Amino acid sequence: MIDEPEELPYTPIVEGLGWARIYWVRGPIPAGRGRDRNEVKDPPNAGWSGAFVIDKGRKTVTLFSPYGFDAYNVSRASLEYKSMKADPYSPEFFEQMLPSRWAEISDRGWMKDFDTAAVVMRLLGLDVPMNTPSAKDGEEDKPRGGKEVGGQLLKPVKKGSRRGQVLEFFLGGEASRRSVREAMAEIEVSRKNLLSQLFLLQKDHGIGYTVTGDAVEVHLPEGCDDPFAA
Repeated sequence: MIDEPEELPYTPIVEGLGWARIYWVRGPIPAGRGRDRNEVKDPPNAGWSGAFVIDKGRKTVTLFSPYGFDAYNVSRASLEYKSMKADPYSPEFFEQMLPSRWAEISDRGWMKDFDTAAVVMRLLGLDVPMNTPSAKDGEEDKPRGGKEVGGQLLKPVKKGSRRGQVLEFFLGGEASRRSVREAMAEIEVSRKNLLSQLFLLQKDHGIGYTVTGDAVEVHLPEGCDDPFAA
């Protein structure tokens, strides 16, 4: 007999991402009030509200509230996960709402979880904005880091490697600069690891880059049309 797949407690949107209503409880649940325990003590609200569910098939999932741009990692044994109810998902609404909410939170200077927001937006196929409160007024277009491009390509970059993935991403957009957060979401790496790969591209291959706000522009050596060529 073939086992039936387990029914998901949320509405699937794309692979690894869903939408659900979740019951939030503020503060710890007193002993004797049921077996299930809430793992988020300071949720976005008390009671029911919707959230995105990032599910990589691990022991924990990430819940993202699109209203406050807050993210929480919870186990599948938590009250938050067990309370989930599949809820209708409106793609048209969130295609407008998420970029708008990003801009509003950024303009207010609130330090929210833009990294998880970028993961959600990337999974939904939305463009990831590059404006965040971390960039001071007037400094979003001011270069603040990077490495000089070399005179020639020192050696080809191996396609399929983490370094190659990073280079392909930053060379693949229509604009010369691309979002660091979008790269983190696409390649599933930390900011520290991403910047390390960029450093190694310059050190080992002679490929330069400029960091401007939350964006990176890659500079190939003169005469180099294909950095992956053997």
